[in-house]
Amino acid sequence: MYSYGYGGETSLSPWTAAPARVDYYFRSGKDVYERDIDLGQQIRKQFPTVSKATHLRDIFTERAARYLAHQAGIKHFLLLGAGFDPPLYEHYEALGSPRIVYVTDDVVVRTHGDARWSEHAQWVMGGLACPAEVLANDTVRLGLDLDRPIAVMLTSTLEYMVNDGDASESVRALVDALAPGSYVVACHVTKDFAEDAMECVERTYRGGGIGYRMRSRSEFEALLDGLELLEPGIVPPHEWWPDGPDGPRAEEVNMWAAVARKA
Repeated sequence: MYSYGYGGETSLSPWTAAPARVDYYFRSGKDVYERDIDLGQQIRKQFPTVSKATHLRDIFTERAARYLAHQAGIKHFLLLGAGFDPPLYEHYEALGSPRIVYVTDDVVVRTHGDARWSEHAQWVMGGLACPAEVLANDTVRLGLDLDRPIAVMLTSTLEYMVNDGDASESVRALVDALAPGSYVVACHVTKDFAEDAMECVERTYRGGGIGYRMRSRSEFEALLDGLELLEPGIVPPHEWWPDGPDGPRAEEVNMWAAVARKA
């Protein structure tokens, strides 16, 4: 079973769905295989607004990054679980021309990243399951100043950490290595708003060979234990300081989001 952080060999096979490609399918991406489309279509039948939810997740990621860049003076961003057409890249200048490092364990994403999204960012192989290796990577250490506050973006990777203990330990190890004043931006799919439908989605991912674990609000909050939550706290992603009209109902999005600070 494929999980982010445990190697990207599966992403090379057109016969097995890969997390990054399925996610890209939801965002109308073209670099996907038939198996990814089949799995994505099954999920869409169970979660008809999945593309809208994925879009709102990416908008939240970019809105949180803008907030941190302009209100907290953050200039360095580390995004784990990066996929195709990653957030932040198109908003490089609006973010004040920061340093960005994308981390992926999918070799196809890495190849595309180097070819298409590397003018304003750097790419490395790795995953949340191995935080020490990520932080020790020469590209990360040279690209980001880890002695000063940075922002770590975990908006599309936590679901693929199936074991709760592994997820908590990985996030804690990552946070412990950050300078005080650093931030974690996180988003997580949940069953809290539509339990039956999202239970089916979780089973479909797993049946498609992708390790997947949704978490409740309290379980998501536990992953951020020891960090100071910024207002408005843990909310659906489109409700985190929205800058537009009222968004959809929570059961159309089925995600929790938060921005938290290391004291």
